[in-house]
Amino acid sequence: MVAKSLIVKALKKPNLAFKKGKRFLAHNLEDFIRILTQQDKLLEIVNQKEIRVAGMKRTGNHAIINWVKSQHTGEVGFLNNVSANENPYRYKYKNLQDNFPEHNKWAIEHNRKPAKINFIKRDCLIYSYEDFPLDKIASNKFERNA
Repeated sequence: MVAKSLIVKALKKPNLAFKKGKRFLAHNLEDFIRILTQQDKLLEIVNQKEIRVAGMKRTGNHAIINWVKSQHTGEVGFLNNVSANENPYRYKYKNLQDNFPEHNKWAIEHNRKPAKINFIKRDCLIYSYEDFPLDKIASNKFERNA
């Protein structure tokens, strides 16, 4: 199936396209200001360990992730099906806002603070990528901004 172009999607839902565009600009402006003003905070180690799991959908990723989670003590976080080259919390936050605004109010609020790069300190954070090539997951852009 051929993916619809962004222009066609924007024409079908102009309010959503405007909202996403406005949010994109706001996030980039926030990130730029944060880079200029909070260098010490950005260099701080937040998670003692981060594990990225890459795999294809429906191939048993969650069985492996659950086994790894059960081996760790302390605070362990898990973010499922995140997008490459983007703050995983911001991706989840935007996805919940756009697709499930009424059903997941707690989840939206829970992801708001980390989406703005005020991360929660954890002993281990696991995030799962599904159907992304490895060069996208481990790109220089992500390594600089994560």
